Amino acid sequence: MKRVKWQVGIDLLLLLSMLAVLVTGYILDFHLVERPGRGIVKQIHIYGGYAVTVLVVLHVIEYLKIFLNKMRIMNR
Repeated sequence: MKRVKWQVGIDLLLLLSMLAVLVTGYILDFHLVERPGRGIVKQIHIYGGYAVTVLVVLHVIEYLKIFLNKMRIMNR
C-alpha cells in the first residue's frame, strides 16, 4: 500500500507540473501577461519543466519493474 501511495503521489505531482508548464507556456506564447509579471511566469515555466523531468524519471523507474514483468508474461 505504501508503494501505491508513492506512485499516486508521483503521478499527481507530474500531472500538476505538466499543467503548470502547459498553462505558463500559453501565457508566455500569447503574451497574456504584461512585462512585470512575465518574469515570474517564466520562472514557473522553467522550474516546472525541471520538475517534470525529474518526475518523469521517477515515474519510469517506478513502473519499469511492472512493465518488464508484463513483457516477460507476454513472451511466454
